[in-house]
Amino acid sequence: MKVYFAHGHIIGQDATGNNERWDRWSTFSEVFFSFEEAKKYLLDVFNGRLTNIYLDDPIFRDGKAADLDDDNWKREYISEYIEYELTISEIDPDILPDQYSNEVARRMEWELRYTGDIRSRYVVLRDGVGVEFRPSDELAEAGTKYKVGDLVTYNDMENKEYSADVFVVIKTPQKIEGGVWRNHYEVAYIEKSKMLRPVVHTVEFHEEDIQPCFNALLEHSPLKEQLLALQKVARGEVALPEKLREDIFDGKVMFNNELSWRDIPELK
Repeated sequence: MKVYFAHGHIIGQDATGNNERWDRWSTFSEVFFSFEEAKKYLLDVFNGRLTNIYLDDPIFRDGKAADLDDDNWKREYISEYIEYELTISEIDPDILPDQYSNEVARRMEWELRYTGDIRSRYVVLRDGVGVEFRPSDELAEAGTKYKVGDLVTYNDMENKEYSADVFVVIKTPQKIEGGVWRNHYEVAYIEKSKMLRPVVHTVEFHEEDIQPCFNALLEHSPLKEQLLALQKVARGEVALPEKLREDIFDGKVMFNNELSWRDIPELK
């Protein structure tokens, strides 16, 4: 019989993220013999404490109780002022420590969103390393949704870091038959901040966390030409020395629109 250890925390903070309001009720945990019971516990406690934090928040107007009938307040408030974690650790006490291996996990870590949806699932192996392996990764078509050169966007709305970027797929997942594998795509994007150099950066995303880039988004991107050029490099449509290709994805080649002194013949 498996045991499900439900544990989590919720804290309110100001818009800067620097003033966290921890108290004795910020963390919570309980043990169950059912995944669904553990999930219900986490969501019930989270929602109750979220409501208390919101109603006690001094930066909002009076009469906030009326907002509780509208689910929109929850999504917006969590996005701006709440830091939380909801985890269910699935443990099989019948498996002895000396039986752990790369095929027999120590435990399964389920991370949930406040909606109850699965944010991620990690298989924790014998050496303590956690490999993200979501339920959808067990499907036959997992790891085949995108191919090298596809343009995608990040769809995890709870993580705003990459919400406005367009990415080029440069490496697809390598499935291991009969074993735990990582359904992650390596993608490249171009830094668009005026404070930083416009060079290529790479990051990895799970297949569920990306979606095809809409044409309208690409058309309005100030980096459209650079992204299409990067797409050609990823697909191998242009003949480049291997060293130059590596330099591009290592962030050693500028992808800027601005005029460089090297583009001015009189300055050479």
